[in-house]
Formats: sequence, C-alpha cells, structure tokens
Amino acid sequence: MSDISQIRDLLSLDPDTYMELFEVYIDASVGFLRLHAGKNFNANLIYEGNEYLACPVQFAGAETNSSGALPRPTIVIANINGLVSNYIKNKNDLNNCTYEERRY
Repeated sequence: MSDISQIRDLLSLDPDTYMELFEVYIDASVGFLRLHAGKNFNANLIYEGNEYLACPVQFAGAETNSSGALPRPTIVIANINGLVSNYIKNKNDLNNCTYEERRY
C-alpha cells in the first residue's frame, strides 16, 4: 500500500501533480466508500488513517456560476470485482448518497 510519504515524494518531483480522493457516503451501516483514481498509484492508498481503493473514477460537472442554476455533477466508477454493482443492488441504486472529491 502507498502512504503519505510516497505522495510527498511525488509532489516534490512534480509540483503540478495532485491526488484526487473520492468519498461516497453510502449509509450509516456501511459508512464511506473511499476511492482514488489510481492515476499516480496502482495500489490502495492510506491517507489520514483512511484506506482509499485504487479504482478508475471520472468526475465531471461540478462548477460554480452566478446564473442560479444548480450544477448536476456526475461520477462514473469502474465496477471492479462487482463492488459497485453490489452497493447498487443492496442500497437503493445509491440514490441520495453524498459525495466529496478532494484534491491534494
């Protein structure tokens, strides 16, 4: 597993590089599904004591504007080993889940 020292090394070599971490809150019984896009590491990542699974993730549509229209962001997660389909079948299609993207 990768750790924060490897991230610091990566960032010191290329200051324009950042890590994208994604958290999807499923519900109280499951908690969070934590992912990272795996662009810089192909292994799971531990950050601030939380494990983020390496999984191709695409996020689009988050924007701020002054027109008053609310953005409709989308997240696409690869279904590696059936992980996502299991949550979809058992947790109401993941409707009303909260999502957060962090960049470091």
